[in-house]
Amino acid sequence: MALVYNNLLINMNSKKYQPFLLNLVSGRRRVLHADEFQFVRALIDGDKTTSDFSDNDAKIFHKLKSEKQFMDDAERKEIEEKLTE
Repeated sequence: MALVYNNLLINMNSKKYQPFLLNLVSGRRRVLHADEFQFVRALIDGDKTTSDFSDNDAKIFHKLKSEKQFMDDAERKEIEEKLTE
């Protein structure tokens, strides 16, 4: 499973706004809770891989995947092909 690394964490250090994830391919946006933010940050920083997932990590990952925040390469390529037609 590949994480789409052009997802952006925006306002992650802001005291005014809660961190959120924006998927530039699907256009999905989602406010992240503290545990979700730590999980996504660890994935992007390379500190966590699918083999390192705890039960809670797996729940967060599958939740974000079902919400189309994370996509595998095949899903991402299908969307990109439709957008470039």
